[in-house]
Amino acid sequence: MEEGVVYSPYPDIDYPDNLSFYHYTKRWMLRHSDGIAIIDGERRVTFDAALKGIQRYADGYRSQGLKTGDRVCVHLSNSAEAMMACYGVIAAGGAVVLAKPTLTRGELLYILRTSRASFIVLDAIHAEKVRSISDEVSLKGKFSLGPADGFFPVANFQSVETSLFKPCAISETKSATAVLTYTSGTTGLPKATDISHYALISAMEVMRCLKLFEDKDVLLAWNPITHISGFVFYISSLCYGTLSVVGSNRMPVEGFISTVNAHKVTSMCAFPTAFQKLLVQLESLQVKLPSLKKVFIAGAVATEALIRKALKVFELDSFQNGYGMSEAGGFLAMTPPGQLTREATVGFVAPSCKCKVIDVVTGRAVPAGTDGEILFQGPPLFTRYDGEPQATSSAFDKDSFFRTGDLGSYDSEGRFYVKDRIKDMIKCLDNQIAPAEVENLLLSHAEVAEAVVVGVPHEDYGEAPTAMVVLKEPRHSSPDQVAEELKELVQSQLTEYKHLHGGVIFIEAIPKTDSGKCLRRELRQRALKVSGLCVADGGPY
Repeated sequence: MEEGVVYSPYPDIDYPDNLSFYHYTKRWMLRHSDGIAIIDGERRVTFDAALKGIQRYADGYRSQGLKTGDRVCVHLSNSAEAMMACYGVIAAGGAVVLAKPTLTRGELLYILRTSRASFIVLDAIHAEKVRSISDEVSLKGKFSLGPADGFFPVANFQSVETSLFKPCAISETKSATAVLTYTSGTTGLPKATDISHYALISAMEVMRCLKLFEDKDVLLAWNPITHISGFVFYISSLCYGTLSVVGSNRMPVEGFISTVNAHKVTSMCAFPTAFQKLLVQLESLQVKLPSLKKVFIAGAVATEALIRKALKVFELDSFQNGYGMSEAGGFLAMTPPGQLTREATVGFVAPSCKCKVIDVVTGRAVPAGTDGEILFQGPPLFTRYDGEPQATSSAFDKDSFFRTGDLGSYDSEGRFYVKDRIKDMIKCLDNQIAPAEVENLLLSHAEVAEAVVVGVPHEDYGEAPTAMVVLKEPRHSSPDQVAEELKELVQSQLTEYKHLHGGVIFIEAIPKTDSGKCLRRELRQRALKVSGLCVADGGPY
């Protein structure tokens, strides 16, 4: 730590700034050429075959009109073919636009329009979705994995001769786009983050340095390849000699168990919400999976309750809580490898990165143990929000540190703790409240399964803290009784401005993104409709 800046305790990495994504991955994949890289059902793909598959897709795309800099929307589920189709886009000189297969027609249309994608590659099952919006977007080409009317079948790429492959020259690796991935859109419309070749390689190098991948590991491909965590994890596993077994975070628990046992899976990366659901199912079945030793959390920070549950269900050697975001292409901080993290820390700053925490009002750096906005600087960070210069400019401070928008702190040893989103802070009676503090207290109640606290505009309080609560089943108390107990619980342990002045609203489920982030905007709107509060702007009572 020096003048309010926290540096990484890990050795610096000499990030390669003269290599394109393709040249970097080829160099690493050739080291493991004869080994098995991917298992997809009955299919086995060697590292050499995977590299040739990437080359085949690259030339195939180019034969259908793809030019350097063109953007290709990837709308695929996890598979060996999807991996080669994804990474082949970048090898061809194009840029991947990640679009999860769970997107609705309208959500996909938004991404195609705002990213200005020229091509799309998808699973045949999603062809009708694209046909229904074909008049609203202009696409030069449409590719499908599997037969689909009006789409070019990528099976035709099988005849491409890879020995003639010539990689696209990328001279400006720090500015050339490799991937466009969209922010969660929890506080506004999703923005496209531009990840360069250099930033993508840097994100992979961070994973290598933190020993997420070793050639003895067997990684379950659980997170979607169309989420930045899956996208970077699977190409990293291909580079560093790790066997990937294709799976999905939507696979039934029985499929998860059989896959892990059949292939002696040692490692997995997971979103907290999907992982929590999996843990509950495994615990109820009293299943032990002795081969699974390493878990990495991405997409959102794991709570202490989730960590305790994971350590109870699995016989782990390593549980790593990571801190990353769409703007980073990977992790900006992580707990050390080979350790069982037991608290909700995201560990230390990633190699060659640095961080500071600033007062949300004055903008001055704050000391250890003081909450403020977390800012990062380092090679894995994005270049810009595509097409949004104003948002890009406001995302960085005068020293080119990225403003994460997250509230947190660091301790005297440099460990970081993420508390909340700055935009989620509630201002009640002229005091700032971090919702997580109240939420954690509510979760201690025996009847509460999930709880989110939002601020509802109020002429007396400014914003009235309002609890949106999902009850456990079966219920042992009436909702009215639980509501009173929750209000009394908060009143007994927290100061007045943190009390539930907006009351308690019971709901069936908390709306979330695929990565488990709560959609607080939706909850605020719902709270406004049903709270019965007097709203200062003359809105509903």
